[in-house]
Amino acid sequence: MFTKIFGKPKQNTNALSTTDKLNERRRRMYFRRRLQPRLKRRRNLPEQRWLILLEGAKATTETVDALRTGAAAMKAMQKATNIDDVDKTKDEIN
Repeated sequence: MFTKIFGKPKQNTNALSTTDKLNERRRRMYFRRRLQPRLKRRRNLPEQRWLILLEGAKATTETVDALRTGAAAMKAMQKATNIDDVDKTKDEIN
């Protein structure tokens, strides 16, 4: 009954003709040529991101080093100043 309704089943339903195979290959090659530069740019993106992250980390370490140097200089200035000298200067101004 199945064969009466649908007919005899084909042997190779997934087989492509040679022209179909050639067309598929041409299509793949076309898209490969079109997408290759984009894929190369996409592969370079992580490297660029790493470079940006490294530059940011370097700037952060330089900033922290500058803050440490400034803090050490302020401590030295505070140790060098004497409260009595500050009081004398205020009295002289008033």
